[in-house]
Amino acid sequence: MLLGVSLLFVIIGITSCSKNDVNPTGMSLLGTEDEIKVGTDTFPLPSYMVGVDSIPSDPDSLLLGEADTKLGTIHAEVLTQFACPEGFHFPDNAVLDSAFLILYYSSWYGDGNSAMSIDVFQMDKKSMNYDEIYFTDINPDDYCSFADSTRVAKNPIVLTARTPTDSTYLSSAGGYLKYIKVPLTEDFMEVLRNNGNYESSSKFLENFKGLYIKSVFGSSTILYINSLAMSLHYHFTYQIEGKDTTTKDVVDFYANDEVRTVNRINHIDRLDIIDIVTNDEEISYIESPAHIYTVLQVPLSNITTSIKDSMLQGKRPYTNSAKIKVYATNYVSKVDQTKPEQWSQPPKYMLLIEKDHVEKFFTSRSLPNDTTAILSSLYTEQNEDLTTSAYYSYDISTLLTKALREEKTDSTLELFMIPVAINSIYSSTYGTSTITSVRPLQVISSTQINTKENKSNPLRISVVATGL
Repeated sequence: MLLGVSLLFVIIGITSCSKNDVNPTGMSLLGTEDEIKVGTDTFPLPSYMVGVDSIPSDPDSLLLGEADTKLGTIHAEVLTQFACPEGFHFPDNAVLDSAFLILYYSSWYGDGNSAMSIDVFQMDKKSMNYDEIYFTDINPDDYCSFADSTRVAKNPIVLTARTPTDSTYLSSAGGYLKYIKVPLTEDFMEVLRNNGNYESSSKFLENFKGLYIKSVFGSSTILYINSLAMSLHYHFTYQIEGKDTTTKDVVDFYANDEVRTVNRINHIDRLDIIDIVTNDEEISYIESPAHIYTVLQVPLSNITTSIKDSMLQGKRPYTNSAKIKVYATNYVSKVDQTKPEQWSQPPKYMLLIEKDHVEKFFTSRSLPNDTTAILSSLYTEQNEDLTTSAYYSYDISTLLTKALREEKTDSTLELFMIPVAINSIYSSTYGTSTITSVRPLQVISSTQINTKENKSNPLRISVVATGL
């Protein structure tokens, strides 16, 4: 399976849900055989968790570093190609001076005052194909030999995220643009010179396959990298009015959309979280990127029996609504940075998608719909005690109507809850936004959700159905 899903354990199994088990919220039946029948019912909603080995790597923000989350330790690295400045030529007497790898980052997860170190290696075995889908479990050993000659950083760089040694103030960015400059070796400068062969990026990549960037020290900080570039500094001499004049210049190489960049993400101690997540049967977990998902099990057999036999008495069923409200129990409206347990918050968007459609949805870059993949924002509501609760809301009525009419009376509908990131376009004419892409979330998020055993908000599905 694309997500590399391996079942860790069942938190809540499907239980018998006969009419005696159901908590009815009301029922209304009209009098004659020819009249429309309407009924409502509420059903407990079982769930379980799965471990996720990998997701397609297509991030807006790259992770780099190592830090603890509520569900273990995450270690993140980057493999990337760079595009050359096509058509560029060095002056005949150009002399190379220095080269730098530059990592621009917007923020970080973890302790911004904790030291971390970055090292860089040249990919010397093979490069990446532009049209291939790469996953977050990519193996660096397939691309790097790690011979001494492939280390291209002069020395591993030690830094703290909160106080970078390099930054530039940009009014357009609303403050300082934070970045890290990693000095590269003299030998690598010659690789970048590439005999001045900048005819095309594909030709350039035949000689320079890319870089592998890793964290080698520190276990408390992960950087959110916005962009990467390399700069090659040089000088050359030319004559003005018979006098020699020396000029310094720089040529830049960018990890842009013309080349591939892949984020390797490893949850080092995933198996050790079993003791944590099984302690409380009232809570289930969802954590990104590529870590833990929760699967909701819609009990079709119990629902169809109730709707078709008891509620609608054999009439052709139509589901008017089938609402699921999933509470994010660890949500806080304002994160207290002194409390590490609050750092990783529920994501803004959560996709509810049929198990059998997960692979095709992400590889074919599909969009949400009301049949197989339903998107929810994170909503908030104020409680009677003036506290704030957060939740995801779904209506699977179209899915349920299809299942009822196909008479899947002995099956269970399994729906994955997957944190996602979206891109959208806003229309000022109509005042609406249109989603243009959905992909698995590749920033650190953590969501604790209620199960059907939760005493405050038991997980359930409320169905309103019509018989015609």
